[in-house]
Amino acid sequence: MRSRLVISVLILVNLSFVGYLAARRYVFAKPKLLPVAESHVLPLVEFRDEKGRVLRTELFIGSPLFVQFVNPRVEAQLVSFLNVRNNRPKKLISWMLLTANAHELRRRLPHDSDDIVIVEENYEALCKLFSIAKTREHWVIFDESGKYRSSGSYDTGDAAIQLKNVVDNDPIYSTETLWQMLTLMNEKGQLIQFRAIAAHSSSGKALVGMFSTACTTCPDGSLVDLLNNYAAQDLKNSYLIILPSTFTKRDLKNFETNLEISIPVQLANPDFTRQWFALNEQYGEKAVNGSVFVVDKEKVVSVVSGLKDTERLLKELMERK
Repeated sequence: MRSRLVISVLILVNLSFVGYLAARRYVFAKPKLLPVAESHVLPLVEFRDEKGRVLRTELFIGSPLFVQFVNPRVEAQLVSFLNVRNNRPKKLISWMLLTANAHELRRRLPHDSDDIVIVEENYEALCKLFSIAKTREHWVIFDESGKYRSSGSYDTGDAAIQLKNVVDNDPIYSTETLWQMLTLMNEKGQLIQFRAIAAHSSSGKALVGMFSTACTTCPDGSLVDLLNNYAAQDLKNSYLIILPSTFTKRDLKNFETNLEISIPVQLANPDFTRQWFALNEQYGEKAVNGSVFVVDKEKVVSVVSGLKDTERLLKELMERK
């Protein structure tokens, strides 16, 4: 009787162990993972950090996570991360850096950086998984639930404000911010440059596009094309593209030539440029670049950003009598 009981217990133990192994294989199976750009969630994977610890990304769920590729030999990439780190949110977050040289990166980080997880092993595969492009390394932000919230290139300067928005709910850039700046400058008589352009149009209006950067294959270049196309058809309103006063006349000429601009291009006055760069510093160049505003005689009447809203504004201007 006792031997039968022992055998029964052994069978149950074995069955439980087999069940555990099956469950473990199921839990730790490696399903086909989609890159963040498609899945919009934190990829659940196992990885090894610089210290040899085997970790899983699930450990980051529960607090917002900031991920960035950093080449410590590219000064701009290191500086961009340190800027985010020095302007971090008030609430606690997690940090994960992908790199090809963990030892050098760790050496160049401040002494209070023990909370930063650095990954060198399989970093290229992780970059693909996190949708971090090789040609222009990005940062990625996930919220406390592991949901993708934002991403961008390290050199656009908006990572810190985006992270504060996700973590502390700090406001991010909006066209209302630019409108307030322009209105205040207009009251001080600092928009004479644009009011003069508006005065030379039959409608009394001038549409002004602000560009500190643009290329033929990027959204900002498409915005320039849109302005070009409407300016060629619009006989009532004046069009102008402005660049910061820090550009040289040669920069201006190259900008016109490379983007095949038919609209007049001018350098903004120093006062305008200072205010423009203050917005860039606070909200990132990416947020402000390509903004468009309309001056009607002596007032700023419209401010928009992006292709969709700019095209809507251009259509409205064309349709007005």
